[in-house]
Amino acid sequence: MAINELRAIATLAKAVELGSIRKAAISQGVTAQAASQALQQLEEHLGVRLLNRTTRSLSLTDEGQRFLEAAQPALAALDRALADARESKDEIGGALRIVGPKSSFAPILMPVVNEFCERYPAVQPEIQLDDGKSNWVLDRVDVGFRIGAATDEGVIARRLFPVQLIICAAPAYIERHGAPKTLAELQSHRCSAFRHPSTG
Repeated sequence: MAINELRAIATLAKAVELGSIRKAAISQGVTAQAASQALQQLEEHLGVRLLNRTTRSLSLTDEGQRFLEAAQPALAALDRALADARESKDEIGGALRIVGPKSSFAPILMPVVNEFCERYPAVQPEIQLDDGKSNWVLDRVDVGFRIGAATDEGVIARRLFPVQLIICAAPAYIERHGAPKTLAELQSHRCSAFRHPSTG
């Protein structure tokens, strides 16, 4: 259904409710001429006369009565949907898709998510732990946390805090093999290194 037809049907309902096309036009913020023209176009489109009009009154035809009775439940449902949409933009709630790294989500980020959800109880977090580099835009992620470089195009990224990776060894290992003095010396040592799953 075209938006013009929908407006014309709403104008018809308002005109019948208020008993005047002019009053219906005022309530909808349009001119009386525009409202009258919309009703005329609706009648032409349907191929039936909906209203009996005189200079002093208007009344529904039989066809108009049947049409309006059938249309009013849909108009009421549409009004409710519009009102719900307007209210929901002011309310923080619903599903919140969050992606974060397995290694640091629980100790560092989970308390932050918990505090947010306590502040906004209507939010339902859906948390996915993933060290990979998935496409957050395609996956419809609302909030993502990643260690390392900036994210995909179309994502607004902010640096939260620096992460420092350190190299450590057991004292017994250092006694047996000595402590490396440079990063290059690590090649001759037995290391367990973190390998990023997306970049290797």
